[in-house]
Amino acid sequence: MVKSPAEGNDMDGKLNLVGYDSPKTQSSGSFLVVDDGIAEMQSYSDKLEILPLAKSLEKEQWLKEHLGPVPKKVLGFFVRALPDAKIEKPLQACFFMKEKKAQVIHNVFVAEKNSQVHLISGCTDDLVEGKHTGISLFFVRENASVSVTRIHHWSPDASVFSKSSVFVGKNAVFDSNYIVINSPKKEQAHSIARVDDGGAVGFNSIIFSRENSDFTISDKILLEGKNARAEIISRAISDGGRILTKTYMAGKGKDTRGHLECDGILLNEKGSIHAIPELEAVNPKTNLSHEAGIGRISETELSYLMARGIDEAKAKSLIVKGFLDAKINRIPPNLQKAIDELVGKISIQA
Repeated sequence: MVKSPAEGNDMDGKLNLVGYDSPKTQSSGSFLVVDDGIAEMQSYSDKLEILPLAKSLEKEQWLKEHLGPVPKKVLGFFVRALPDAKIEKPLQACFFMKEKKAQVIHNVFVAEKNSQVHLISGCTDDLVEGKHTGISLFFVRENASVSVTRIHHWSPDASVFSKSSVFVGKNAVFDSNYIVINSPKKEQAHSIARVDDGGAVGFNSIIFSRENSDFTISDKILLEGKNARAEIISRAISDGGRILTKTYMAGKGKDTRGHLECDGILLNEKGSIHAIPELEAVNPKTNLSHEAGIGRISETELSYLMARGIDEAKAKSLIVKGFLDAKINRIPPNLQKAIDELVGKISIQA
């Protein structure tokens, strides 16, 4: 096991906010990067392999065609859930910026045939200003199931760029939850998934953009195989920040099905929300749909609650809480508590 960071410092609270805590009791494995080094790495399951990506590149030659050019001292993980593995506890990973002003991460996650695994990945910092770049590849083999929960909690002046590519095999499932607890000055998050026969993908994002924050999220799903299906649900609240959500889905295979849902609430005139839902039917036997709605808190809902004796402030709070409902399966209680507290703070500001 790689040496753990010193206990009792301010870093512990930040790690807990993004789901990284007591690895042995809460997880199937742990992987922690602090600045430009691996601070902790351990698998607690014989069905789960965790390696530094630099080491895996020496024996996994097939990765090079997917990764393209990478730094000589590449930083990040290579994780593999073995065939038929049913891993109940989540793997916890965290990427923390403490002193270095820049951090570049490359991660590869492989779920072999018939495996089931859940990843909780947190990104956070303790800087006045920093730049984080994260690039991830996910390979979900035939009949495998992967659930990923990504939590971001950034300082106001941070800059963040992330890119994820997902390959979903036959009858495989990939679910992604992307939650921004504290938005940085600028964040761009791009994801693309390719789905084979009978595969399924779900992208769910919850974004809160504070004043002077500029946020762009782009989700793209290509339904390439027969009976492939997908859902994208994007929920955004601007409290003075700019939010751009771009969602694209293409039905290329026969009998594919997909749905986009983009919703936003603008709390004041300082911010903006721009939603761009896009559908493309390539195969005549695809079925795609979308819904989109942006604006202020619904007057109809507000009037309904106030007519039942609830004051305006409390009514607004309840509406925002419902809008941002973020109950996610299989995450640690402390992380769900942090998400619930975020929703409570946002609802009070409404």
